[in-house]
Amino acid sequence: MLPVHRVIVGARGSPGSLAALGAAEDIARHSEAAILVPVLSWTPLGGDLAEWRAPLPELRRIWKDAASQRLHDALDAAWGEEPPA
Repeated sequence: MLPVHRVIVGARGSPGSLAALGAAEDIARHSEAAILVPVLSWTPLGGDLAEWRAPLPELRRIWKDAASQRLHDALDAAWGEEPPA
């Protein structure tokens, strides 16, 4: 079996993703992975096409802040706090 150096897991706050965060943490601990990377994937309101047609830097910042908050909330729900960096 190949060594695991990094575990990447989707985290959006749903019950399934919270379970996945817990499972990923177990995998990272048992495989001595150096990095556990929770990620959040999202699509801009109106879809990518709307963003491509009329990119708005301020709107991008709002989306980024909202996505960041959602990821932080998911980590907080899974572990009670964000894991150390």
